[in-house]
Amino acid sequence: MERLTVQDRWKIRQGFALQIVAMTLVLVAGSAMQFYLGSKGLITTQLMLLALAVITALIHRTSLKEVFPVRKIGLMEFLGLLSFFAGGYLMNVLLTGISFMILPSASSESSVIDVLTVESGPIMAVLTVALLPAICEEAVERGAVMSHFRSVGKEWAVVLIMGIFFGLFHMSPGRFLNTAFMGALLTYIMIRKNNILLPVILHFMNNLMSMFSWAGMEDPKNISSFMLISFSFPLFLAMGNRLLCPDAFRRRHLVVAAAASLILLVAGLGGTYLDLPGISSDNTSLEVKVYSEEIHNDAMIFVNISTEYLSNI
Repeated sequence: MERLTVQDRWKIRQGFALQIVAMTLVLVAGSAMQFYLGSKGLITTQLMLLALAVITALIHRTSLKEVFPVRKIGLMEFLGLLSFFAGGYLMNVLLTGISFMILPSASSESSVIDVLTVESGPIMAVLTVALLPAICEEAVERGAVMSHFRSVGKEWAVVLIMGIFFGLFHMSPGRFLNTAFMGALLTYIMIRKNNILLPVILHFMNNLMSMFSWAGMEDPKNISSFMLISFSFPLFLAMGNRLLCPDAFRRRHLVVAAAASLILLVAGLGGTYLDLPGISSDNTSLEVKVYSEEIHNDAMIFVNISTEYLSNI
């Protein structure tokens, strides 16, 4: 992880303090503005976060180019980012299933996105739910906050801390696992590439996809369906690491990813066809047909990518 030229001005304890300030800003001022102003209040909240990130850099008398580094993205890097997006999205599907089982009320949190989309229209919803949060939240999290931890020797510790920060930042128990995982993934990419454009783009794609998918998810009777849909996420993450961060990739990563995908597939099949709790006899055949189509689609992706990659080794 690259350090700032004036890293001694960025203390670790200040990073924790800044995270608390950002969360307090969203909880107090942001909530009030969103309540009274709706989507305009949400836009103002995001701009306040961006201002907080920039002001922090100025207070530390550090170049904005160092705190928010922007570099050209190559073709292989972009393809790797797409693979990370696919793996991250599928992982979030599994984490959503786990969250719904632990906290059944989590499924109702999709109503916020639904309301914004209906009241402000799709274009404004993309701006307020997908684009602005990707830019402003990354400026705070992967920019200002993470800069305080660039002196930490163990990168995995920074990934873990920033993941927890991002989960807490969204103040949503039902989405904590999803946001914490995404925060960790975004931090890993930032550490490896030191290019804030990459986490911004990935954050935007994830938010955009969530607008169309989160509301369609229902409280599951069985985690197996989520496992079947998402079983190939380890392979996509490994491929993303290979394309985006080749210096950090090892062949054993692909083997571990394939093994993990196989375990998820077998466990999902076992849970679906042997247990099937909560599914009545009247709709069992329909559920099995849907699951079979999901298995076929994901299995074909898994086989095609594995075959293509292994043939190039």
